[in-house]
Amino acid sequence: MRHSLRAVLALMGLALSLPLGAAEAPKKLMTPIKKMVEFQQKKNPGRVVSKSAAEWTIAAYIQADNNLAPFAVYNINDMQLASLPDSVNMLVEWDQPNNKKTWRYRIVKGGRIEDASLSSEMGLNPVQEIIDMMRWAKSKYEAKHYCTILWNHGAGVIDPRFKSINKVFRSGFSLSTTKATLPWLEAPGLGLHKPTPQDPRGILFDDSQNTYATNQDLTRAFAQIKKDLGGNLDIVGMDACLMAMLEIGYQIKDYVNVMVASQQTEPGEGWAYSGFLSALSANPAFGVSDLATAIVSAYGNFYKTRVRDYTQSAIDLSKLDAIKNNVAQVVAAIGECKKADRLRTKRAVLAARRAAIVFDVADYIDLHSFYTALLTQFKKRDGDFDKKSFGALLGDAE
Repeated sequence: MRHSLRAVLALMGLALSLPLGAAEAPKKLMTPIKKMVEFQQKKNPGRVVSKSAAEWTIAAYIQADNNLAPFAVYNINDMQLASLPDSVNMLVEWDQPNNKKTWRYRIVKGGRIEDASLSSEMGLNPVQEIIDMMRWAKSKYEAKHYCTILWNHGAGVIDPRFKSINKVFRSGFSLSTTKATLPWLEAPGLGLHKPTPQDPRGILFDDSQNTYATNQDLTRAFAQIKKDLGGNLDIVGMDACLMAMLEIGYQIKDYVNVMVASQQTEPGEGWAYSGFLSALSANPAFGVSDLATAIVSAYGNFYKTRVRDYTQSAIDLSKLDAIKNNVAQVVAAIGECKKADRLRTKRAVLAARRAAIVFDVADYIDLHSFYTALLTQFKKRDGDFDKKSFGALLGDAE
């Protein structure tokens, strides 16, 4: 049996029902927010908590030993605006510039309380540091639900040392990410040498330490956190640019329930912490989908009157296997169409690519918008195909 053109359309319809939490918008002006609210509520049967456990513990790994340092102060001050009850713990592990210490704090209304800071430099081994941060969070601030936030630059899956990413913040501060400015959240990135196909791909770069973790290290980190917690980590948040990608979510899908991240670059102010922490404080018994949706909604509410081009998504990682399999099916079906009429198929794919939503890195496109455009192109060209060339493809069998 060969994939017919109609089979491609059928597969496209399946794909459209499984978007990657993407912003659905015209290419020139992004619709601000896309919320995935139909979460599969995962249970963690292996996790045992005491009766005194809090509802939520949120721990933010803030790598601010770089040019985003002023925004770290801004975000932490914003966290301190929320009236957090005892049932909600907001923790930060903070790398400050020109400082050789690892600072840990619990956030409280109007301030922060230092707790279990380390004399060692932060950023030497980011993966182990994230594991240790979550062990500290679990041992001292036990909760029914846990959220880990990774805070810094983000570059998606392309190594920015070979592609320039220019970012201008609302405040006027400008950042040009080039070979000389390594981002911390980079997936995949490479070592400080010319890459070869055998090189490990990296993530979690520290600008001053020149350290990083491979993607495999990131997978192992969240696998270990899952073991330590006795079940999946409820939410991983990426307060960084360009991280809401299928490839990135796929790395951690077996260990995390929901990923919250942005497809587009984020303004310098990042997440609206006081917004979602206030919502959580008013409803400490929030489920996973409730908090993830609150993070996205607070982000949208903050930026809707400030900037025109912004995105934030809450992604149910249990859906990624279905999306990955569907992408493979669509690619295979298009390959069959190419065998019948290579030129027309190529034109359809290129037209769909040009019509898809693109982001600050032009190589990054919105999967849902690409599928929508590809479906339109195949439907439009279906009646134009030469019957002799496409007779077999349009039939049920070759």
